[in-house]
Amino acid sequence: MKTTAFSIFLLLFSVDAIAQEQNIKFLKKNKFSGFPVAYYAPETKLAVGVFGAYTFYNKNDSNQKYPSQIQMGAAYTFNRQLLIYFPFRIYTKHSNFTAYGEAGYYKYSYFFYGIGNNQVNDYKELYKVNFPRIRINLLKKIATNMFMGIRYWLEDYKIKETEPGKQLASGTITGTINNFISGVGPAFNFDSRDNIFSPSKGLFIDAGIQLYGSGTGSNYKYYRYTADASFFISNKRKNVYAFNLFADFLAGDDIPFNQLALLGGNKKMRGYYEGRYRDKNLIALAGEFRFKIYKRFGAVTFANAGAVNNRLKNIFTQIRTSTGVGARYALNKSEKLNIRLDAAFGKNSSGLYFTIGEAF
Repeated sequence: MKTTAFSIFLLLFSVDAIAQEQNIKFLKKNKFSGFPVAYYAPETKLAVGVFGAYTFYNKNDSNQKYPSQIQMGAAYTFNRQLLIYFPFRIYTKHSNFTAYGEAGYYKYSYFFYGIGNNQVNDYKELYKVNFPRIRINLLKKIATNMFMGIRYWLEDYKIKETEPGKQLASGTITGTINNFISGVGPAFNFDSRDNIFSPSKGLFIDAGIQLYGSGTGSNYKYYRYTADASFFISNKRKNVYAFNLFADFLAGDDIPFNQLALLGGNKKMRGYYEGRYRDKNLIALAGEFRFKIYKRFGAVTFANAGAVNNRLKNIFTQIRTSTGVGARYALNKSEKLNIRLDAAFGKNSSGLYFTIGEAF
């Protein structure tokens, strides 16, 4: 299951390592950095942890633009969740190939609101789960800003505790037992952004197709199709208009509940708990206006619209929206790495998010 914490970690690790990607004039030295971290999100409440990153370069490539990183960390949340996390991104000589992904172990708790759009408004149940996760992407550069390759995901989702008398405890929800998934398929990246943290122009696309089934070692059989596209433009005052379109489609009748497309979180559809609505098909659109206030301080206004549905042709029959405002403080002005505080409001729902890096 994708959680807000996962994406937060990647950005937190990157403060001292990935930020260098946007400046090719720095002194290229291998480096290890470690530091404490705290963050807040509705899914975790307050969390504290320690993190480290090892950044290194290909000694046979003096013109290497992007550093390779191996990152590591652990966090404990006020919801009694434990996360141990190892993301990585490695480039070969001349960046002709790249490998990136994550490995981790999570002792987590979530709220489950049911599947689909027609659950009772005040229904939710708490469950606890332990799971390892592996995600690996191997891509080859095929043109300027363009990579193509293969993606592999594995997850062993073991539910440890449910609320008696509720849906997950009944055993009728797919994925409550023997929830081991393993899927593989093609992946595609296009990235012309001028900055990876807070772009002012450019286009970013990440897309992929994955097959899950007995042939890939999975206990469940289904297909997943994803596309995540962001577009950025700026005006003469250097204010930025940012847009994101995210689509997640699943095909099959044997899909674990935690692998369904999830609406909500600190990145996709802020203002709703991640997984407040889930189903086979999801489309979400976000727009932001990002502007400076004074020196390192800035602000944003944003709006989101999204929908889930069991049938793609009915995806727009129940559209949910949220709006919000946010404050920004630049930790690093040259790299545009910001502390983000967002308040978002949906229908009978709201969320407060404090972390590092933009939503997209």
